[in-house]
Amino acid sequence: MQSLKTLVDKQGVTVLSVIHQPRKFIFDLFDSLVLLGVGGNMVYHGPVYKAEEYFSSMKMPYKLPAGESVADWLIDVSSGRLEPETNDNGVSNKNDNIELLLNDDGPSANVFENMPPAKARENMQDQAAERRETLYESWNNYYACLPVYERKRFEAPEPYALPSIKQKPSFRRQLGIQLQRNVLLSWRNRFSKLVDTTLIVAAVILISLFEGIVEVTSENEPEVSFMDLTNGDPVSMAATFPELFRYAYSRTTNLIEYALKIGVITSVLLGLSAAKALTNKRLEFFREAGSGYNVNAYFVAINITSLFEHSFQMLIAASCAFWLRDSLTSWLSYFVNFLLLMWMTVSWSLFIPLLVSPANVVLAVGFFMAFFGLLFSGGLDPVTYTSKCSATSATMDLLPADNVSHVLSLARYL
Repeated sequence: MQSLKTLVDKQGVTVLSVIHQPRKFIFDLFDSLVLLGVGGNMVYHGPVYKAEEYFSSMKMPYKLPAGESVADWLIDVSSGRLEPETNDNGVSNKNDNIELLLNDDGPSANVFENMPPAKARENMQDQAAERRETLYESWNNYYACLPVYERKRFEAPEPYALPSIKQKPSFRRQLGIQLQRNVLLSWRNRFSKLVDTTLIVAAVILISLFEGIVEVTSENEPEVSFMDLTNGDPVSMAATFPELFRYAYSRTTNLIEYALKIGVITSVLLGLSAAKALTNKRLEFFREAGSGYNVNAYFVAINITSLFEHSFQMLIAASCAFWLRDSLTSWLSYFVNFLLLMWMTVSWSLFIPLLVSPANVVLAVGFFMAFFGLLFSGGLDPVTYTSKCSATSATMDLLPADNVSHVLSLARYL
């Protein structure tokens, strides 16, 4: 209500509000009051601060009890439940309407005491209706006595043409608005974004420190004799030839493990961070979609802002990893791999919240990233194949010697 009051004071906007049982502070924010009775009949219309004065100056006045809320008191008056204090002669008016209900033996302490509940309730409703009619009549008399220029404030306006139907903003316009709003929200939540970035970069730094500088070779003395290399036997060559290159491919396991650790940990952290873009705004998204906003503009804006935000996180993480690992690959290839990891992770993280409730998004995203990052990233073999050595040997015996080398080459290629 204070925000609406600011619009009135600073922007000149007229605000019409219906509010139930307002606190005194909220009630005092209103400038004008329209108090209606049953059926929409006018009881009072005018400045808020003059409402108490109006009812206290009536022919049968109403007095505001000390400490009573003005808003609650006005509701009781307009409903007819509250009795006026005195009539125009200064005599109490509380028993005027129930004088005919007295017993033959004299007045009782409670005129409704000996009545059936339904009859007592009916009489109370009749009395409330009579008080409301008095209030309506009082307002009509008050209105009739107003000067002409004052009564014009209450007259209906002259008929006028309805405003033309406004066309919805174009996709480009809505996209621009959504982008501006997302940038503003990111700036307001910059501390939370900084914490997310720090956690992702810290995880990459720790893994890189534990793994150390890249080692592409290892000390390995090949146990291959000169005869094995020169005898021309293709079967023995197939068994001993890989020993010559063990110094190089023995380090590939460590490289794959490092990539696997970086991929899984970064995917989980980045996925949970990206999923918040929709989980925190899920209700807002459905409300705007129901109001006619372009859903595609909303999603495109989310994707664009998420792309820049998480690309910045990945560039920092990739820079730290590239520096700590002292990688031999080019910096462009290194950074592109991190950016592609970000692209896939954020894409799934924006899709999963549409299928899963907000209460389960964290578990769903974490499971998805960890499960598929381990099995289908290439770091671990989801399926292994075992060759039949006996069948292979039997097949070799049946082939000519010159064809055996071709079979072994094809097997190594596959």
